[in-house]
Amino acid sequence: FLPWNLRYALTMQAGYGQGEMAQYLPDNPTKVKIQLLTIGGGVRLDRLFQLGRVYSLAPYIGYTTHYQRYFRQIDTGFLQTVGFAPEAGLNQYFRLGRRSPWQLMFTLAAGSYIYSGQSLFYGRVALGVEYVIK
Repeated sequence: FLPWNLRYALTMQAGYGQGEMAQYLPDNPTKVKIQLLTIGGGVRLDRLFQLGRVYSLAPYIGYTTHYQRYFRQIDTGFLQTVGFAPEAGLNQYFRLGRRSPWQLMFTLAAGSYIYSGQSLFYGRVALGVEYVIK
């Protein structure tokens, strides 16, 4: 717990995605299939204010660092980057048992990966389990 009953959390996340990307040349209509593997971690200032105890809504702000690898096939060449991602969101908690330190958590978040001279905005919906250490 921090002053004013704020809480903090150390976070880790991993993700995989794939999609198609247009070629650089405008006269080339073909697209390239790109895959993305990302892993990272950071810190989250949680429960800036909280509505409810057993079932609660709580906004948060966070900051993570991600290692990302873009590739066409897993066994070929790749592009790797490190991105910094500030984000803000809303966590919805449901306590699993009256005195249990475990909570089910549903997250809505928006943020931005910040790279050298550019950024990529994202939205995220997640379902997870949180263990509270007092």
